[in-house]
Amino acid sequence: MDSDIGIPEGLGPFYLPEDGDVAYVSEGVFGGAQVESVFLDDEGDIQAFSGDGEGSEPRLVHYSHIAQRNPHLAKLPRLPLEHWAVWDAGQSLWRVMPA
Repeated sequence: MDSDIGIPEGLGPFYLPEDGDVAYVSEGVFGGAQVESVFLDDEGDIQAFSGDGEGSEPRLVHYSHIAQRNPHLAKLPRLPLEHWAVWDAGQSLWRVMPA
């Protein structure tokens, strides 16, 4: 098992966004809403969603910009490709699941 997130080994590669990376964000996140879910697609692109005003066109921003506004992203675990991380505010943790 991967000790950080409880996913069986061999499921990787695993990826953790860094400040220099870019992310596709929903209209809600771009407008300042809290990030509620993150998706790592099959090409390793990061997508962040809020659940508010998602709109149809994602915006491309530096990951550091959304990380500054969303301190809980510091707890984001390493993700395998094609997996979601969903923020559980009540438990103050990210839940990881396949797409």
